[in-house]
Amino acid sequence: MARVRAIFYDLETSDSELIGQILNYCFIFVNERLEPISESSGLVRISRLQLPSPGAILANKTDVVLHQQRAQDSERQALARIHKFLSDCVADAQMPIALIGFNSSKFDYSYLRTSWIRNGFDPFAWKDRLIERDVFLAVKKLVCSKPEFPFPVVTDKDGKKRRSLRLEALGHEFGLLSGAQAHEARADVLLTLHLCELLRDKFKTNCVTMDTYEGRPYERLARKPEVIWALEPNYDEVEGERTRRVPYTLLDVNRNYSLWVDLARYDAGKGRAAITAIKKAGASFFISPEQPHDEAWLKKAKLAQDEFKAMSLDTFWGKPYCDVEQHIFKLDFDVREALASAIHTGDSSDLTKLADKDGLALLIRYQLANYVKGSGDDAQMDERLKKYALRRYGGQVVLSKHEPTQDAPARMHPTLQELLDQMEGLATKCEASDKELMSKLREFYLNSDIVRVAGAQLIRHK
Repeated sequence: MARVRAIFYDLETSDSELIGQILNYCFIFVNERLEPISESSGLVRISRLQLPSPGAILANKTDVVLHQQRAQDSERQALARIHKFLSDCVADAQMPIALIGFNSSKFDYSYLRTSWIRNGFDPFAWKDRLIERDVFLAVKKLVCSKPEFPFPVVTDKDGKKRRSLRLEALGHEFGLLSGAQAHEARADVLLTLHLCELLRDKFKTNCVTMDTYEGRPYERLARKPEVIWALEPNYDEVEGERTRRVPYTLLDVNRNYSLWVDLARYDAGKGRAAITAIKKAGASFFISPEQPHDEAWLKKAKLAQDEFKAMSLDTFWGKPYCDVEQHIFKLDFDVREALASAIHTGDSSDLTKLADKDGLALLIRYQLANYVKGSGDDAQMDERLKKYALRRYGGQVVLSKHEPTQDAPARMHPTLQELLDQMEGLATKCEASDKELMSKLREFYLNSDIVRVAGAQLIRHK
């Protein structure tokens, strides 16, 4: 993979939850020398189903009223544009391409795939031609492997100092950024690209080709009471050790994932919460060069292996409990194909025959999001929109993936009133420019179709 081209990308979204939508995006195709070849970037109109979260708007500094005036593409139009851009890049490259961002494996990649599926596009159209990479994970590896690599210290709003590997902190550390990070897709892509150039030139590190999962040589130890010591950045101690060594034992492994028990968390009584599934592509797991033999930890590894002997990658996630857009891959492949066909052709008969409630719900949401007044039965569509609004913004949508327990109750989508209260609370604490953003967001809410059809039942009247 020494000569891999790359597509650097970033998304800014209406919400940190997958049920939200992309607001602006940027994809820049570069050659092996990180020189730009082509670009696709743009704004996405906010769907009539979406009331952007106040926290997301404060983070990405989006004036939603101005955004709606400037944005030309619907979500589906933008995703079609992105899909074609990636297809063209893959066809042009004649080699594997890395799809790479900053902290993209944790957020952007899932957001992109979810958005594609709900709009009828195949997120796996390129099979093994697109390789997931993440600059953030490469930076973590540098902290763990190169003592000379900087580990920036930042000061929180409450005055507390801590170490940070955020893009903004790294940008300041290396003189790539003055002032605050833009949190606008194109600006953040360019900053990430410049950071990669610096890491290549100064630290001889190729973020495009770096594999940040080092667990493969130890996969033969699955189901054995052995201890594998991993290295992780230590964010808590500003003047202490830069890294910390964490003991793990391996439960299970397959082609794409490995299932580990963090023995320190297990020893602290965390139980099942000590188990973590690591995706080999686009994830980090760094092995400590020192693997000390410790009888006490070996005993804990045996206890964990015995307690979780029935746990496997097939059973770890269980049946998803959340709304389908929070975990869209709970849809069977044939349902995804039927949904795509219904969206592209307008014929939903195959999807109807499957009688999958999540697939049918996604089709209704797609129809509601893209409905144009006067193009059909307005009253019927308003009634469907009201039903959706009362469910989502009435506190009935589950966001957490797993079935709730006494220790971990279900995490619910905030109600419309809760969002308005958040907005009001944030507006009292923020600067004048952010107060204006909250004012524009409130204006957007009150003029939305959601409030038009269901506001009387969702908003508390004083």
